[in-house]
Amino acid sequence: MCIQGFDAGASAKLFKKAHEPGKITATDFSEGDRHTSDEWIRFLEPMLCECDILMPGYLEAKKLSGKEDLPGIRERLSGFGAKILIVKPGGKGCHLTDFKNEWIIASLISRQITM
Repeated sequence: MCIQGFDAGASAKLFKKAHEPGKITATDFSEGDRHTSDEWIRFLEPMLCECDILMPGYLEAKKLSGKEDLPGIRERLSGFGAKILIVKPGGKGCHLTDFKNEWIIASLISRQITM
């Protein structure tokens, strides 16, 4: 999306090729307000179906799933085949699931560091 010519179809091909020798694939992405949830799903679906670890921020997960709450996000994104979903709500740590169990991991940074 940010890289010209490297759309979700190209990413899906790359991820599929990585799976051939048994490698694990992961993606982290961001998106502005240019697309609706349905448009974004159609664009990303080929890549999502080849991704083992999906790591969207909360805003991206919300937009991608069309859901506001974490259980709804998890349920909607579970159908693409990722083995692990990590939703990152900013500096508040992350929510991690393997779609059987769920963990909340607190942020490791407890204060702002200034230099």
